[in-house]
Amino acid sequence: MEIEFSVIIPVYNVEDYLLNSVDSVLEQEYNSLEIILVDDGSTDSSGKLCDKLEDDHECITVIHQDNQGLSAARNSGMKVASGRYIILLDSDDKLSENGLIHLHNIIIKYDKPDFIISRRGTIVGNDFVAECEYVFPKDKLKGMNLPEVYNEIQSYPDMWMGAWIFTISKEYMYSKDLFFYPGLLHEDEEWVPRVFFGGGIIAYNNSLLYINRPDRTGSITTVPNIKRLFDKLFIVDRLAQIFTSVVYADDVLDSIERRRTAIVFGVIVELGKYHRFDRFDELVNIIKRNIGLLKKSKRKLYKVVFISVKTIGVYRTSVLLGKFQK
Repeated sequence: MEIEFSVIIPVYNVEDYLLNSVDSVLEQEYNSLEIILVDDGSTDSSGKLCDKLEDDHECITVIHQDNQGLSAARNSGMKVASGRYIILLDSDDKLSENGLIHLHNIIIKYDKPDFIISRRGTIVGNDFVAECEYVFPKDKLKGMNLPEVYNEIQSYPDMWMGAWIFTISKEYMYSKDLFFYPGLLHEDEEWVPRVFFGGGIIAYNNSLLYINRPDRTGSITTVPNIKRLFDKLFIVDRLAQIFTSVVYADDVLDSIERRRTAIVFGVIVELGKYHRFDRFDELVNIIKRNIGLLKKSKRKLYKVVFISVKTIGVYRTSVLLGKFQK
């Protein structure tokens, strides 16, 4: 019997969280699933925990590899997945109770869509789960084309377009080569537009599927790393290359341009805290090469930031934005 869900869990030094993450999958009432643990060169006991879980549970498969980063770990799991649909679960996060049943029902109701976008919860404090504010207005979204849907969803105040809110069919993934670009931080920014504009059929899941833990000490999102900003600007260039290499409709290109502009703006906002890091000046020069995106934007704030950068420079503009946001 074919497995419906392959839950891929990249693992790197998460010995305190891994069992909780895996248990959230094993405790699902819907059990047409496999769990693929990809130990990405862990230096704590995570690798041994993976092996014990594999010994104890028939549905668990373990891959051990040298440390290559989150994208490569996800790709390794995706390449051996046997389920019809792939779920990406970070090893310090978990699935919501009965999340897979709700997801299965969506797949049946909408006749096997290419990908499903789900709602998420966030762990606040020790165990309280705060649900995201947004609910997908399915009737409204049904009347929109893909670029309009993309822009609409991006506009939700607490929307995080992480790969983990996407459940993607393996067939669609392979047909559109939807693997992750290796070595990137914020790899989701490069991946999600390719998923969205690959021509697939979308379904929306208004039940919670994913529960994330954003403030874990030592996670890649909480440790200052100037590479994050370099990678974001690399993604700005890469999206331009991807979406000009073949013919896309003007409204698709406009959506991508808006996202690229938002990324550049976000990098400027963050820049100030990296003032004393190596390669800071190199980063500033890359921002300057992309600053024209802000000038072309329809948003007044972006135009003001463009003028500010031209007048007082990137760093001072970043400092001002930081004060404004406080």
